[in-house]
Amino acid sequence: MFPSNKIFIRVPVDCLLNTRKAFHSPLKKFFEENPQYFSKELHSNWEDHILLAYLLYEFGQGEKSEWKHLIANLPREIDYIAFWKEEEFGMLEDPIIVKMAHAERLKYENETKELLQIASRYPDLFPAKLLQEENIRWIHIHLVTRCFGKYFEYTTMVPFAELLNHECSDVYYTMFYKEDNPNT
Repeated sequence: MFPSNKIFIRVPVDCLLNTRKAFHSPLKKFFEENPQYFSKELHSNWEDHILLAYLLYEFGQGEKSEWKHLIANLPREIDYIAFWKEEEFGMLEDPIIVKMAHAERLKYENETKELLQIASRYPDLFPAKLLQEENIRWIHIHLVTRCFGKYFEYTTMVPFAELLNHECSDVYYTMFYKEDNPNT
């Protein structure tokens, strides 16, 4: 057993994947040309959109991707209530949770439709074989279940954390901040 209140790992900033790093990538022009989907001023989910498009692009890069090891370790099968079948909702006793799941699914479907329309205009970045709903869903689920965002300056993935147990039993994390971080 690892002693409580002791640092188990430290992850250097360069090993994190965040919206800033994704924005300043080969997709920068793509993001800038489509502010209706990728701009903080025009869309509340802009950070998720940037990371989703970036990871989709990197998935398409295959072995050339700097994030190939992260992508290879993201399981394809992961349970997320927004994608349950209607008959599975019968197992729930709380109709509010069902309503929230349906709302999340509708939001996802609308945002995916918009992403597909935008990305299909850039076949050099997003070939048709890459623009499959199953790929977008797979990445989306990992973004909503694995990103750290609340306490960081940018929405962030910690690839090393994919190698750790994901059970939330007696697990805590502490953030170390720079003085000028507005999200402290």
